[in-house]
Amino acid sequence: MSGQRLKLQIGDYVRWETGVTMFSASAAGTVSPIEFRYSYGIVVDLAHGVPENDTSDVVIVYNFDNGDWVVAPVDDDKYRFELISSVMTVKGSVI
Repeated sequence: MSGQRLKLQIGDYVRWETGVTMFSASAAGTVSPIEFRYSYGIVVDLAHGVPENDTSDVVIVYNFDNGDWVVAPVDDDKYRFELISSVMTVKGSVI
């Protein structure tokens, strides 16, 4: 994640990679993934990390695909969360 931590907030729509659906093979025989499968969810709660201790935020995400809950650090390599759509706030209120 290019040195900058992902900052999420409650209500953000996120996705994370759950598998590969298509591979490509070169003439030399090198096989590479080219199309990925994603799960999607909404951030319903979060706990802020402490940058001085090098701890990231922890999010609770509701997974729309299967109804499960995901609890993980924002920078967890297992999930690699991507922000799809962010909640807009005006003077502290979500709109």
